[in-house]
Amino acid sequence: MACPNPLPYRLTVAIIFHNKFVVFLMNCRSFVKTQKGLSSDIARGSVKPLHKVQEDTESLKQMLAGLTSGFQRNVALADKLKADTAKVTSWFCIIIAFGECLFAQCKA
Repeated sequence: MACPNPLPYRLTVAIIFHNKFVVFLMNCRSFVKTQKGLSSDIARGSVKPLHKVQEDTESLKQMLAGLTSGFQRNVALADKLKADTAKVTSWFCIIIAFGECLFAQCKA
């Protein structure tokens, strides 16, 4: 029995490989072209919008620091007001109690 001729099989494999390789090269070429276009777009872009965002961010940070400081000051003032109100209330209770004692003594 004779071996079948491997030449047609090898030729078919070579053609398939060649076609796949050509498709791969075309995809690579397209990818590189796209990347060059993106790189060109980035290179032509202006830095001004980036600087504007940076300035806005710094401005917002400063505003936030000021608001935080004001908020902490208001919390401290509210705590002081609560303490002062508690003192006034206790003095008011003492004065009322004293007045009631005087009133009771005057009745007697």
